[in-house]
Amino acid sequence: MWHGSGFNKTKQDRITLSIHFMNGNSKFHNRIKNPHFNHYKILNSSKMDETFFPVTWHKSKKVFFKDKYLRRN
Repeated sequence: MWHGSGFNKTKQDRITLSIHFMNGNSKFHNRIKNPHFNHYKILNSSKMDETFFPVTWHKSKKVFFKDKYLRRN
């Protein structure tokens, strides 16, 4: 769903968050180059590294990405 707001007419910064969900089998396209997303691409691979693209849900197993990525030891 696209959404937004009008121009920021104040002198204060706004903070935004953008989240994209995709199929767990997603891979980078081998011919489409994107200066933003290719920054997270593994050299010579089309794999989406789970460090940057964490699994948030899986139908056959319990996945709690926050526990895996935010745990402090």
